[in-house]
Amino acid sequence: MEDCMNISRDFNSKRCVLRTCLTVLAIVLAESVPRFDLVMSIIGGTFTGPLVFMLPPLMFLKIRKLSRRREEQFTNEVKAEKATSLESCKFVVEKFTDRANVESIFCLWIVAISILLTSATSYINFSNAIYSYNNASRPCIYNISTILINS
Repeated sequence: MEDCMNISRDFNSKRCVLRTCLTVLAIVLAESVPRFDLVMSIIGGTFTGPLVFMLPPLMFLKIRKLSRRREEQFTNEVKAEKATSLESCKFVVEKFTDRANVESIFCLWIVAISILLTSATSYINFSNAIYSYNNASRPCIYNISTILINS
């Protein structure tokens, strides 16, 4: 928001006012929703699994795939320069390839388990939200507005 409004990164009054307004807006929104805890549990249960358990292994696999491409390019360059040292280079690459296969299987296992657990968590949170919504009370901000209007 500060960048969009061209507010400098130094400490100044515009920055304080903007951050205060955003905080007040967040509080008003949180108090306007009757059961904000249900909203937060749905968001947390749905997005924590992918962000914490799925993305890191997938990024690791992508990085390793890119590094393998570089290794292949390097091997091809070495092959063009010296054919005799290529045999020792192949031995080192084969040694690391076995370990990489185990890591790939482990990463994919983590992703599969996290998909199952995230799905279960999301289902439980949505079912709890539907059950609790039937017993919903008025939001807190409604009580404040009623007091202000009746005063």
